[in-house]
Amino acid sequence: FDVDPEVGVMLDTKFQMSSSRFVDEDLPLSYEFGYSKPSLNSINELNSLNTNTTQNNNNNEWTILRSKMEVSYTTTVLPSGSKESNFSLYCVVVVYDSLDSFSTSKVLVTVKNREMSLDGLGEYLLS
Repeated sequence: FDVDPEVGVMLDTKFQMSSSRFVDEDLPLSYEFGYSKPSLNSINELNSLNTNTTQNNNNNEWTILRSKMEVSYTTTVLPSGSKESNFSLYCVVVVYDSLDSFSTSKVLVTVKNREMSLDGLGEYLLS
């Protein structure tokens, strides 16, 4: 699972998530992409996630950015990470086979705050 770039600015930088190296006999594969706070640090916790839009798992949330599709990549903007986590977020992919078995992977990225005035925010939201 690859994410490019690894450092960006919230709601500005376009992050390309790509997951083309998963292999399984039970084709086709489907890919679901999202992000989580860095407190979601265990692959076992990731494996217990289901396909709700926002999943709360032992006080750890993750948000799905793109629901399950056969396309192995997506491009998206991200919110900033928290100051306490040094502006880090995990980008997450859940890869499903045709039997709905799944595997997960994550990549840590840094998403910094974007400084903008209220007028600038209004213009951004209207664009």
